[in-house]
Amino acid sequence: VTAQSILERATTGGKPDANYVEMMKFEIARARSYYSQAEAGIALLSPGAQLPVAVAAELYKRILDKIEANGYDNFNTRAYLSREEKMMAVPPLWFKTVSGGWEKARQEAQLAAASPATGSDTLVRDKVKTP
Repeated sequence: VTAQSILERATTGGKPDANYVEMMKFEIARARSYYSQAEAGIALLSPGAQLPVAVAAELYKRILDKIEANGYDNFNTRAYLSREEKMMAVPPLWFKTVSGGWEKARQEAQLAAASPATGSDTLVRDKVKTP
C-alpha cells in the first residue's frame, strides 16, 4: 500500500484491495491498543476533564467498529455514529466518572503492565517501531 495507491482510490471511488484491508486491520488494532493504554490516564485528569475525554475516546473507538462493518471501504462509505449512538455512549461513561471507575481502570492497567503482554498489545509492540 502506497500513498499514491490510496490517493488514486480516494479520487476514483475505487474499492480497497486485500493489502489495504490488511493495513487497515493493523492500524485499527494499533488504535485500539492506544485507546486502551490511554484509558488508564483518564483517572489522572481533573474531574471536569474526565468525562469529555472518555466520551471522545469511546466515540472514536466506535467509529473503528463502523469502519470494520463497512468492510474497510472508507473510500465510498463514511464511517460515522448517529446522534442516538453518540447519546447512548454517554450514560455509562458518566457513571464510571462519578463512581471513581477511572481509578479502578488505571489500577487494572498498572497490573496488566506488570504482567507479560498478550493480545493486540503484543501485535502493536511487535510490529510498530516508535521513536
